[in-house]
Amino acid sequence: MEAVEKIVQFDEDGNALLKLGSHFSKKEAKVVVLIKDDDVCEKEWLALAMRGGAYDILNDPSEDIYTMEDGVPYKSKAE
Repeated sequence: MEAVEKIVQFDEDGNALLKLGSHFSKKEAKVVVLIKDDDVCEKEWLALAMRGGAYDILNDPSEDIYTMEDGVPYKSKAE
């Protein structure tokens, strides 16, 4: 999967034109709009990310490749 970041301006109707070039013709894309707003707290961002589907793969049983018996428990220097 390829990621492209572009800063766009919206017109008075909320429309934005995004030109990426012919390299992207006839391709599908998932678009996430992040509005610059310092008032959004971390908890709200996390809730948006969870609803947006970005972490849906974590619900896939085929991703559960480790068990509690795998590896060695980590002990920090403070312990």
